[in-house]
Amino acid sequence: MEGQGGAEAAAPSRLYWTDAGTDQIQRALLDGSEMEDVVTGPRQLRGLAVDLSGERLYWSDRGRGKIQRSDLEGYGERDVVTDLSHPRSVVVDADSGLVYWTDSGAGKIQRSHLDGSDVQDLVVSTTRLSPGGVSSDGLQSPLGLALDAAGGQIYWSDRNSGKIQRANRDGSEVEDLVTGLGTPRGLALDVEAGQIYWTDSGTDKIQRSNLDGSEVEDVVTGLRLPRGLVVDAVGGRLYWADSGTRKIQRSNLDGSGVEDVVIGLRDPRGVALAVPTNRAPVVAPIADRTLAAGDNSLRLRLSGQDPDGDELIWSAASSDGEVATVSVAAGVLRVAAVGPGRASITVTARDPGRLSATASFTLTVPANQPPQA
Repeated sequence: MEGQGGAEAAAPSRLYWTDAGTDQIQRALLDGSEMEDVVTGPRQLRGLAVDLSGERLYWSDRGRGKIQRSDLEGYGERDVVTDLSHPRSVVVDADSGLVYWTDSGAGKIQRSHLDGSDVQDLVVSTTRLSPGGVSSDGLQSPLGLALDAAGGQIYWSDRNSGKIQRANRDGSEVEDLVTGLGTPRGLALDVEAGQIYWTDSGTDKIQRSNLDGSEVEDVVTGLRLPRGLVVDAVGGRLYWADSGTRKIQRSNLDGSGVEDVVIGLRDPRGVALAVPTNRAPVVAPIADRTLAAGDNSLRLRLSGQDPDGDELIWSAASSDGEVATVSVAAGVLRVAAVGPGRASITVTARDPGRLSATASFTLTVPANQPPQA
């Protein structure tokens, strides 16, 4: 049945952000409505990550040198890793049970288990003597961080060197992707589209490139002090924090349609999305049918459900229009037998996230039998 099936509705998608001016983590629906405080207290909040499978928030506290976590409502706050220098961006790889972060003070990218055990240095700053004094190779001041779990690579921005770089997830094979930037900060990936997005507070832009750093282009210009950035690949949107305008804003992935989401903040920094995973609908099987030519009386109430509670959109197709024609209205399949033969009838249920399921059955229309002598 259309939009039925008893599935519990999924939790709504939410946007979370840190505000360094109020020492809070806050959240709202993706349109900025229903804003509420999640975590409060004296600290210097920077990066933020959502682990939906574990129902946890992870964040960095630059002032106290910590990675911390709580549940998605802000309860059960606890330290994950302590004694850091200036932790910045945080990324969670729930499938591998790991949390990654950048430390701009120590010039490191590190990771640990989700409980904070087994802290490892992945990429570190190295120094060398040169005729001009001491200079640095590798990391200088890493800020933004993103993970391509399927590709096995980490990506980061380095504010001081003006670079976007990447390495294998164990920190090996560091390579420059984009150089000569102003002050790159927030970083996000759209892996399916093969693109990196980043904010640059030196040029007040959002830019993007291919995953190999080629084809750099401006996406959004004329910002004030863009910082954290997140990609909603399913919804086709970018969300970012701008400390200069004290706003959370969004646009389409190509930079069009810029609009305010939340205004009147103090100093927004990190942003993260909690977008529940879309699950495909399920369609009940349909038994084969036989109709006489010219019979258009068959009506079938289609039965299916969406695990996320979304309303289903139904459609149908016949493999042979000379045998049968079909239509769907209000979740009811109508079949008209046209001429003798067999046709495969396929019904499709599609959810708003464009996932679908099908069921097929065979309609047989017998040939007219000659009259008996």
